[in-house]
Amino acid sequence: MKKLNQRFSLVLTFLFLFSLMPNFAKIVKAEDVITPTAADVYAVLTGDFVAKQGLGADWNTANAGTIMKRTAKGVYELTVNFTTPGKYNYKVAFNNQWDKPKAIGENGENKPITVANAGAVTFRVDYTAGKVYDTINNIDQFRIAPTTATLVGGFANSYWKRWRPYILET
Repeated sequence: MKKLNQRFSLVLTFLFLFSLMPNFAKIVKAEDVITPTAADVYAVLTGDFVAKQGLGADWNTANAGTIMKRTAKGVYELTVNFTTPGKYNYKVAFNNQWDKPKAIGENGENKPITVANAGAVTFRVDYTAGKVYDTINNIDQFRIAPTTATLVGGFANSYWKRWRPYILET
């Protein structure tokens, strides 16, 4: 009887441990791929200028030197210091792929850029809007809106007792 209890305990222990194992029955098919959201992607700038600027190979979606930094939800930026001026083309690829999600350029094509002088050019892509910008073709996308400031306070000097901040114009 003692051996039967031991075997029964062993079987129950085995079944308990087996029940703790994860379920591997779910099989994912290739056609079940979910389109990534803006939070799931990373952007890589590709183009025919990358090698000349020493950032990797041209049109390589896996260049470590052209991975764009996420600055907001779905917005990525990269500044490239052009040492060789010229006429170039570029596009932004996501997750090392040209499709899924689709690479963004000028209406689906490569976006042309003419770099007249050596210097920094910033590239920005808005994944959710499907738009790509650069500081040569789209400088208006990089302008910072002017801000105003109002100073308030008081001064002990009698001359400044006449000071009225609400009559100041911005």
